Formats: sequence, structure tokens, C-alpha cells
Amino acid sequence: LIREICGTNGYQRLHDLAAGPTLGASDCRILHRFLREKTTDEKLQRMASIKNSVMNILARQDNLPAPWDKLLQEILQDENQHIVIRDYALQQLFEYFEAKIQDQKLNALNQARQAELLKLFWAALEQRRESFAGTALLGLLYLSEFDSRVDRGLLADKSLPGIRRADDDQIGAVLVCGSFGIITFKGFAGAKVKRRHLDPG
Repeated sequence: LIREICGTNGYQRLHDLAAGPTLGASDCRILHRFLREKTTDEKLQRMASIKNSVMNILARQDNLPAPWDKLLQEILQDENQHIVIRDYALQQLFEYFEAKIQDQKLNALNQARQAELLKLFWAALEQRRESFAGTALLGLLYLSEFDSRVDRGLLADKSLPGIRRADDDQIGAVLVCGSFGIITFKGFAGAKVKRRHLDPG
């Protein structure tokens, strides 16, 4: 299976897996082990796309070796894994969390686990060295639209310093502050802070 998805016709094989029936437990374990394998810089350009596709496939599987959010958290916190793959895992974790808490018929995440994941997202926002901040900014922005536990004022304060920084989280900072009405634009270089804090509510 791994040879197929990494081979010449790998993207077609990934497409077939995504469109096909539910995978068995053995295939799920194999794909999970593949995700956990270290990716080198030399292989990153193609491997990042493959691994992200594998994550998309595993996200809809029922026969995983552990809950999907736990597997994603393992990848995210694995310092031996390439930072780009870890960032994909954080994106997937946000998508998983959003889907679960918005689905009123499925209470797959108890309150303690939800609180744990929210804490993890805020912690990712502080990890600028690992370049997770931009992903966390956008993820928390989307969550704040339907989850009152995300403090929009705190998120705005965390975003403001990133506006003038030329790094990966600058775009996320601009989007957050723009969505909250904190900045106005006269061209990107003319972005100005309108107010320091959000109005109540």
C-alpha cells in the first residue's frame, strides 16, 4: 500500500482510497505508521502533499488504531516529525474539532477533551518558532464564530503584534484583526490600528 501511494501513480491511488469504501483496521494502521515516519527536507515537496492526502483519508475512517484527534495530536507534538507535516496535523485537528462540536447529534468529545483541545490550540498560537501561530490564528478565528469559549478580545490582542511581522503568521494576524474591525486598509502598507480592544459583545 505504501509503495503504491508513493509510486508513479500515487496520486491516482490516493484518489481511489479517498473515493473507495471504508478501510480495514490493518490498512488504517499501515497508513498511520506511514504518517509517523520521519520526512526529510529532500522528500518534503512531494511527501507533504501525500501525507496530507493520507490524513484526509484517515479522517473519515472508523477502524483507526486510536481516536483520530489523539493520532493527530501525536503527530503535532512529535518533534522528530517535519514541521510542515505537524502543521498539517494542526489544521486537521481544527477541522475535526469544529465538525464534532457543531454536530448536535454526535457528542464524540466530552467536555474535558474539548477543553484540552482548546488549550492545545491556544498553546500552538504561542509557538512562533515552530510556525504554528498562523494556523492557530485562523483556526481560532473560525472557532470564535460559533464557540463562545474562544475569547475574541484575547485573540485580537494576540494578533496585533503579528501585523507588522514579515513571517508566516502575518496573514493570519491581518485576517483576524480585519474580521474584528480592529484595522482599516489603504493598501496593505497603510494598515492602521483603529482601536486596541474590541467593544463589549
